[in-house]
Amino acid sequence: GDVSGNFVIGGDLTVNGTTTTLDTKLTEVDRIEVGANSSTLAGIAVTQSGTADLVRLYDGASQVVTVDDEGRVGLGSATPTARLDVSPTIQIKNTASNGSANLDINAANGGQARINLYAGVSGGANRASRIDFHNQGNTPQWMLINDFIQSGGNEFSIRHGSDYAISCVPDGTVSLYDDSTDSLRTDAAGILVPEKVIHLGDTDTFMKFDTNT
Repeated sequence: GDVSGNFVIGGDLTVNGTTTTLDTKLTEVDRIEVGANSSTLAGIAVTQSGTADLVRLYDGASQVVTVDDEGRVGLGSATPTARLDVSPTIQIKNTASNGSANLDINAANGGQARINLYAGVSGGANRASRIDFHNQGNTPQWMLINDFIQSGGNEFSIRHGSDYAISCVPDGTVSLYDDSTDSLRTDAAGILVPEKVIHLGDTDTFMKFDTNT
């Protein structure tokens, strides 16, 4: 039959059959536990016939997990725009001894597998995209950096700590460094050598360039 008003049960409730609930809001509930035991049916199945999100999980007032109606998952992103949209950081980690942590990007034949780095997509400020390589700790040993300066400069470099190893700019200039000192540069004028070219394995044999001649 129908129950009108409050219905209080002091013990367990067992339902044999199908239950239908509409607009049910659980308040002051310690937890909801689903103890499923099926080889064919999902433990939790959500059907969304409209265009609203399938799932939203909150930490207090903050929306931390979202599954929209197209199956896009947002972790820290309330409006995911990709199959997996993570904000601000994603970590792939394996703490086991000699364990590996991999990021695999596979593209079909004729496709592209690529990583896109965006920094300051709206422009208007100095910004950089970079990949850091760590051997241990939080300080990177090697870095791949693309610096964009608001005034118009654009440089790609490989650096070891704060020292430059290689740098290049859009006009084609490429520079090689020794302890951040420019040791070889190529540009539209040709190959530029600061002082001399030394024969490998024989430092006594070299070509030296005198600035006075």
